Amino acid sequence: MIKRRNIIKLAAVAPIMSVAIQNKSMAGVLDMVTGGDGGGDWTSIAENFNKGFEIVRVESFVILDVLAELADALGLAEQSALVRGEATRLQDTGDSFGGDELDAVSEISLSTGDMIIKKTAEAEILSAEQKVTMGKAAIKYIPSLIKGIGAAVIITKAVQSASAAGTPGITDGVSVVRLAAKMPTLGPAAVQYITGSVEVGQSLTEIMQTKDVAVPDTSGLVMDLA
Repeated sequence: MIKRRNIIKLAAVAPIMSVAIQNKSMAGVLDMVTGGDGGGDWTSIAENFNKGFEIVRVESFVILDVLAELADALGLAEQSALVRGEATRLQDTGDSFGGDELDAVSEISLSTGDMIIKKTAEAEILSAEQKVTMGKAAIKYIPSLIKGIGAAVIITKAVQSASAAGTPGITDGVSVVRLAAKMPTLGPAAVQYITGSVEVGQSLTEIMQTKDVAVPDTSGLVMDLA
């Protein structure tokens, strides 16, 4: 088991995020009928949350693509095919990308990442071709993870704002009320996915460097949402 650097201060944040807004946001379903209190700037909250979640959605495909390339380079052809197949399936969901899709991409990307970490660590020597392929993949990988971190920050701030915004009402719009009902689970899930992806990225790039693979600067892979 690879020991990952403990620099991500998020383990306790996501559960708190969920509990803090659960009662208010779930109450929003009823408020579609009763009108709610319409407190807080729910339009901005929804816009920011959706912006962050869209970044997570887009970068999830970059991460899957990178993991497939790394798997190919290490001879993990079957896993690469599974990752590419899942990416195609998720692409087809388009704007309906939500909690189920997030769970699916999280599961396959994190498990594939762990397989790649193990395979890379076990390799006595990587060929020149493998090093080049893995290095090129890393060039796409690190910036994508950094964008994911930015998205996690946006999502976290939106959820924190929601916890103090009061209950959305019909004047905030039906789409906002529906989003508020999803935020207690969707927000933490998105942040946890990014957290896991960054942990995998940290471990993998460290091992790649020990195998003489050139990787970009990873100093930006730091999350502190506390």
